[in-house]
Amino acid sequence: MDCRVASLLALPDAVELFDCAQPALNQFLQRFALSNQRAESAQTYVLLRGGGA
Repeated sequence: MDCRVASLLALPDAVELFDCAQPALNQFLQRFALSNQRAESAQTYVLLRGGGA
C-alpha cells in the first residue's frame, strides 16, 4: 500500500468516504472527530493512500 505520512485530520480530508466496516468508528470520524479536535478534546490522525483517497 502506498501511503503518505500520518497527519492530523483536516477539513479537506474526505471523511465521508471512510468505511472501516465498524459503524461506531465510521460515525465518530464522520461526525465528531474534527469538531472534537477543534475543541482540543481529542486529536485524530489520518493515513491516506497514495493519491489522497
